[in-house]
Amino acid sequence: MNKNYEFLPHEYNHLMYLKEHAYECSLFLKREDNAFPIKKACPITLIGNGVRHTIIVGTGSGAVNVKYKESIEEAFINAGFTINSGAWLDKYDEEYLIKEKEFVARIKKEARAHKTIAATYSMGKNAPEREYDFPIEEDKKVAIYVLSRNAGEGSDRELVKGDVYLTDTEIRDILYLNKNYKKFLLVLNVPGVIDLEPVLEVKNILLLSQLGSLTGDILVDIVLGKKNPCGKLTTTWAKIKDYSYINTPISEDECIYNEGVYVGYRYFSSFDIKPLFPFGYGLSYSKFEYKLAGYFYQGDKINLKVKVTNVGPLKGKETIELYLRGKKDLKQELVSFNKTQILDVNKSEELVVEFKLSDFASYDEKLEAYAISKGNYVLSIGTSSDNLTDALNIVIEDDVIIHQVKNVFDAPKIDELKKEIEPLSLFSKVPTIHLNKNDFPYWKSKYDEAYKVKVPEVIKKMSDLDLIHMSLGDYKTGVRGMVGQSCSLIQGGAGETTLRVEGVTNALNMVDGPAGLRFTQAYVLNSKGSFPLTSDSVWDGLEKYLPKVLTYFLSYKRNLKKKGSKVYQIATALPIATALAQSFNPGFIYGCGRLVREEAEIYGIDIWLAPGSNIHRSILCGRNFEYYSEDPFVSSVCASNIVNAFQENGHNIATVKHFALNNQEANRINNNSICSERAIREIYLRTFEKITYWSHPKAIMSSYNLINGEHASSNKALLVDVLRNEWGYRGVVMTDWIASGQTYKKNNKYPAAFASRNLHNGNNLCMPGSKKDIKDIKKALKSGNLTRAELENNASIIYSFVNDNKS
Repeated sequence: MNKNYEFLPHEYNHLMYLKEHAYECSLFLKREDNAFPIKKACPITLIGNGVRHTIIVGTGSGAVNVKYKESIEEAFINAGFTINSGAWLDKYDEEYLIKEKEFVARIKKEARAHKTIAATYSMGKNAPEREYDFPIEEDKKVAIYVLSRNAGEGSDRELVKGDVYLTDTEIRDILYLNKNYKKFLLVLNVPGVIDLEPVLEVKNILLLSQLGSLTGDILVDIVLGKKNPCGKLTTTWAKIKDYSYINTPISEDECIYNEGVYVGYRYFSSFDIKPLFPFGYGLSYSKFEYKLAGYFYQGDKINLKVKVTNVGPLKGKETIELYLRGKKDLKQELVSFNKTQILDVNKSEELVVEFKLSDFASYDEKLEAYAISKGNYVLSIGTSSDNLTDALNIVIEDDVIIHQVKNVFDAPKIDELKKEIEPLSLFSKVPTIHLNKNDFPYWKSKYDEAYKVKVPEVIKKMSDLDLIHMSLGDYKTGVRGMVGQSCSLIQGGAGETTLRVEGVTNALNMVDGPAGLRFTQAYVLNSKGSFPLTSDSVWDGLEKYLPKVLTYFLSYKRNLKKKGSKVYQIATALPIATALAQSFNPGFIYGCGRLVREEAEIYGIDIWLAPGSNIHRSILCGRNFEYYSEDPFVSSVCASNIVNAFQENGHNIATVKHFALNNQEANRINNNSICSERAIREIYLRTFEKITYWSHPKAIMSSYNLINGEHASSNKALLVDVLRNEWGYRGVVMTDWIASGQTYKKNNKYPAAFASRNLHNGNNLCMPGSKKDIKDIKKALKSGNLTRAELENNASIIYSFVNDNKS
């Protein structure tokens, strides 16, 4: 870290927390010699687009406007290294400016062809790397190549060179350094999977990921051996051609989930396709051995004791993963994990790995229930989905229904992947336990029409317009209101509940996430309002596509001479969600949630629009970095710890998003996710379900997309039948930031979302609110498509939500 930087007390403490723990998010994909760690700072060759242009988090609402951050080059210099490759880095900077200029011109041209606004069309798009030919300084001792990629909401990643694929230049330079330097490390500063096939001969590959403000500093600690990376993959890294969906073109109208439940490692293991680096995999500087040390069970809750020993050569941590095998059509499924403390060489720790079998029931569409079939099952322990040891046989003697529900999602018939797995035989060398239907819980859901509350007198006395305002955010007119900057109470905040109703004096402000609080770093406050004094990541990305006359009026620079009180808001950038999950350390993740909550308390923030909890269905989803894993259980553990930590003071509110099936950014507000009832429930809703049980989030945000023909924001099956009636959720449901009738392109196959339909079908708060929403709701009231009674009930929910949680 830069010793000359003057930190605020909370800023320093929070950065030190990340410096102490965030290394657990990183992992070696390959480590075939002892070239690293190196003993001390020395002359070093740093090459690659990520050396100076280090990505600390992604773009869009997942970005954080941080005051302190270091590039990887700066971090190495601060640590005493001498950089030998300055000439190469200078040449790359020149190339970088050319690349960005050409990219902006291309996006403007494409936007004109699509007859849309360039600023809107550009959202989430990142310039792919270009080809170039710069000489590499001949030192041949120690070299690190930092390969970076960026991603963000609004656009998906692409199967092109410079994005998912490496450029010819990158391949050439990486292989040259690997061949000619005594010590070489390839560092991946990426948001997700990239194609590593052309460079697999490299001996040392570190998945650093994007670790927030201290990304460079943490890399230095790993290179020097001060920290021992001990993360595990939460997404399978395979040959690009081996992903089941990869040859299906992305459609702007429909996303068809043909793979069904075969997502991530479930697909690779069930169909016997060997990935490059399997789910749960990760190497460190240490080596470990493990063995079953005992087991205990009561009902369907099973505990395994696993002895883990560090067999050298450095102290470190290891994660033990527990998989269930024996389902008729899934080879294996992660059901639990646990991680050791730091173990010295030759030291051991006994871990307890526990789970409830009923939590992993399959969904049976014919039975309309979550059920477990009778038969033989096996629990296997290991350090990845491809490195397992059988530990315990389970014989289930009856077919068991766990939760009786009903099919609600009106799923069309699609050509889903099918696979029949051979029944397991019992393993004679491991213990066996027997369970019958009396060992399992059972409950049946009842379906009411809606979630109704008692309407207080203050609501009954409101006019129709006041009731409408209660159901909307305190919207701002113009473009700022639609890009997550419609908040008056917090400069740079995303939005707030209404202050337009007479007698309503409290409002809850909202700030984006999930890698930390996204607001303005500094602003001036005077009698006319608050005015930003620093840039915002979203506007930085948009302004190059806007007319210059407009950028002047939107730029913070015109406020620099304004008089008034200067106010500072310094937020900490966490590792991206995928990196947090890779730590497999719930305690560390809980600490990150508490860190953000402490900053929210300092700056008077009520609602954090996080955590993101969708599934890594496709490696191409531009928003994957905001989400944890391809596995629902891992995602559930991570998000629940974030929610519990952020809400532990009783008045701060976490918002679990994006509910649900938000797995594509292309035309995201009018794209229809077509998926079977089983896959929806077993893969895409399971994370949200467990979060509601384990952490009771006070708010849930519906996603932009449609689900089987109905927008998630107005999907009664999702918001009422499942969320309210099956799960018993009693918090608030809000929309993502959208106005009635809004679309990103013309000639959509499916209709736009409308506020009146949202409120009629289970949503409580339409964000950020707009004049279009008011017009739409008035029209629905007049036609009878929305009733005053519904508005009163909804307004009562929001009224209590605000008053019960305002600190």
